[in-house]
Parts: sequence; C-alpha cells; structure tokens
Amino acid sequence: MTGTDGLLACIGELERVDEAIAEATHRRDTPALLEAIEARAPVAAALLEAIAEDDRRQQARLGAAAARGRETSGLVAWLEDRDRVMEALAGLVDARTREYNRILREIAAGRRWR
Repeated sequence: MTGTDGLLACIGELERVDEAIAEATHRRDTPALLEAIEARAPVAAALLEAIAEDDRRQQARLGAAAARGRETSGLVAWLEDRDRVMEALAGLVDARTREYNRILREIAAGRRWR
C-alpha cells in the first residue's frame, strides 16, 4: 500500500501497538509489554519509511508541475503544511520510542518501571 492509504494504515497499526503498550504498562504485565514493544519497532520503521516515500512522491509531483510550467505556489504551501504534520508525527514516534527504551532499560536493570 502506498500514498495516503499506506500512511494511514501505518498510523493505525502504530496506534494499535501503542495502545497495547499502554494497556500492558497499566496492568504492569512485563511479558506483554516486552512483546508489544518488540512488535512496535517494525511498525514504527514502516511508518517512517512511508513518510519518506510520500516525501519523494510529493517532491516528484512538485518537480513535474514546475517542469510543465504550472503555478506551484499552492502546491508548495500544501507541501509545507504537510511537512509540518509529518515532522510532528515523526517526532511523536521518536519520543515514544525513547520512552519505551527507558522502560526497557529499567526492566533490564531490575528496577521497578513506571
């Protein structure tokens, strides 16, 4: 799946995995938490790759419009808005990954995780 559908599918899957992590954390179920965090890595990677692929596709679209001599200011403005959203999404993925890694370090050190 590519394009917006691919991005939405990846976002939906990441939300599902993050919910599983939150539930396992709430229940203090270490095996379920470890399983959910492990399942998250390829999902997060797929989302970041989908963002990168969409970036490439949108840049090609912009280049094609410019090559045809079309007005591109509206497309550029839309792409700038889209880029802000994608950067925020990638930042959220990164922030949650850091938090989950912190929990894993606490578990590995034998500390009670929170």
